[in-house]
Amino acid sequence: MAKLKTIALTVSSLSAVSATAYAQNATPNQVGMAMMRLNSALLDQAKAQTFGSGSLWASLRKDFRINEVNTELVRRHENKFAANSAYFDRTISRSKPYMYHIANEVKKRNMPAEIALLPFIESAFVTKAKSHVGASGLWQFMPATGRHFGLEKTPLYDGRHDIYAATDAALNYLQYLHGMFGDWSLALAAYNWGEGNVGRAVNRARAQGLEPTYENLRMPNETRNYVPKLLAVRNIVANPQTFGMNISEISNQPYFKSISIDKPIDNSTIARFANISESELLALNPGFNAPVFIPKNNRRLLLPVAAVSTFEKNYRNANPDTLMSWDIYTSLGNKKLNAIANDTGMSVAELKRLNGLSGSAVSEGRSILVAKNSASPSQDIINFIDKDNTPDTYQSNMPAMSPIIASNVAEPVKVAQTKVTDIVTPVVPQSSKPVDFIARSKAENVTSVAVTETKAQPQVANAEVAAPVAAMTHATTETVAKNVAEAPKSAIPADLTVPTVAANDVAPTPAVESVAAAPAQEEHDDLMALVQSRPAEESSATVAEATPENKQVQTVVTAESARTARIAANIAKQQHRINARLARVSGQQNTQTAALAAGTHRVADGDTLFNISKRYNLSVADLIIANNIKGNNIKKGQILRVTAAPAKVRSNPVQNVSYTVRKGDTLNTIASRFNVDINDIRRWNRNTRTVSPGQRLKLIGS
Repeated sequence: MAKLKTIALTVSSLSAVSATAYAQNATPNQVGMAMMRLNSALLDQAKAQTFGSGSLWASLRKDFRINEVNTELVRRHENKFAANSAYFDRTISRSKPYMYHIANEVKKRNMPAEIALLPFIESAFVTKAKSHVGASGLWQFMPATGRHFGLEKTPLYDGRHDIYAATDAALNYLQYLHGMFGDWSLALAAYNWGEGNVGRAVNRARAQGLEPTYENLRMPNETRNYVPKLLAVRNIVANPQTFGMNISEISNQPYFKSISIDKPIDNSTIARFANISESELLALNPGFNAPVFIPKNNRRLLLPVAAVSTFEKNYRNANPDTLMSWDIYTSLGNKKLNAIANDTGMSVAELKRLNGLSGSAVSEGRSILVAKNSASPSQDIINFIDKDNTPDTYQSNMPAMSPIIASNVAEPVKVAQTKVTDIVTPVVPQSSKPVDFIARSKAENVTSVAVTETKAQPQVANAEVAAPVAAMTHATTETVAKNVAEAPKSAIPADLTVPTVAANDVAPTPAVESVAAAPAQEEHDDLMALVQSRPAEESSATVAEATPENKQVQTVVTAESARTARIAANIAKQQHRINARLARVSGQQNTQTAALAAGTHRVADGDTLFNISKRYNLSVADLIIANNIKGNNIKKGQILRVTAAPAKVRSNPVQNVSYTVRKGDTLNTIASRFNVDINDIRRWNRNTRTVSPGQRLKLIGS
């Protein structure tokens, strides 16, 4: 406010100055610059108010670290949320009771803060949301998966709806998936699609010679959009004003507190003891299907922070016999609900609602809750009803898979070893500049991209790799020596540090190793001679000039000598690796050359038409035509011709190829796979815009 007041006073004082005086003291350019600074000050003030001190969003923003995948889809979902800002704000408002607890649990485990926003995508923070496939709750667990991670499902209780238990189970599951894939994007995809499906998609991508990244996996549209949608929510929460939105603030303080009780109790009694409404109680404790809370070891009663002390005081002073207003009714035979209703003075609808019944009768031995007409039921009978008798049938159908190198987080994620009791509350953000997650993703992935691109290059001659490596090494060493020798003594400060010449600046990178290299014995000998001669020269020069003012130069030269020796040792090790890899590459090249000479290829495990065509520099269409392949299937051991089919003299040299659309295919992927234009595919197939599994497309190859 102080800044706004200053701006207002400045503007008002300017208006008081006469127009003549103003015209004499300010040029049009100065007026324009003043207005620009005024607008900038107003925008900066607004941004600072967006994430002020004590804001949960500011705390989350500091730990956003998942890099973007499928940027085009992220932008699309950002635009959808921005266009429907009312829905976005309603969802944020629903999250207020739960967001602090979820964010705090994520923080304790040192997971990316984006995970705390996952219920926005899964359930829109509707605690009893249910999907068409049977997933339910804030975190949308399937019954079998939830049961495997400790979420019971009994006639009276569904752990998937329990805020405290389901959050703990979901984060355990996500940590398990991240440990399996080593990549948060793939872990989130597995959370949505299943680890077995993602594992098989990874293996398929590798069989096609692709890196197992989120963008390269074939997956359903729902999973394809899953992580981009989460990242769109993340980007809006991080910089809402970039999208013309203002999201509701959430205080960085706990909304509720979990407590343990040892006796069953009615919801109405809990609300009365805590002096809160039943609707507020049910919002925090939606796990029970009946209007009771039945304690167990892993169940916590959640109450607003301000109501905890009042409840505990009233609970300690209450008569245990008055805590429950329900009896347990056990049927001695198959009995109609209307008969039970007459015996207990309840309605059939109330019996069904209270016990989650759908039929019109209960079977023999079944126990249900009815209105209380006698002493309170025993704990043994309650435990008999509140029991999950379904066995744990969860099975991970994860295939065998090589480890994946994580590359989509800003820093490694570790499970926290010590408890963190709270999220650190930030002061006003240090910078109001929006976080550019796209630029950060590119910067952090530059190494992995370089490795991938280098591996994709064809094999090169031995001398073409060895000579540049040796030349680069020799030039770098001479440059360092020259810089040190020519440095003026007076220009070297007392805290001079050695110029940084890391070993990997001159040694071959792993990506170069994987292509090819040759022995560089001559260049290596020259470098070793330089290394052996430099210590003697530098020692004599140092002794000749061993004056107090030259001690620092001596230190620099000695350090450079040791660094040069380490460089030479690293080059020797790298050269040994290059020679070993060259031998393996030569063997593979000989095999491939023999196959090319014969013009055939024997299909092996993992071969596909795509990777065979790439190996022999053919198109898939040419490979299909040359071998008269029907459909897309090839068999292990099958002999394929890997030379282009000879041109035939015919009136129509163009041949048609029929392709059967598979699950997950799109026109874009088919066009890319067969190296044709998507508009040509549409033209060949009656201007089709969409494809479905089983559909046959006509492709034209030469």
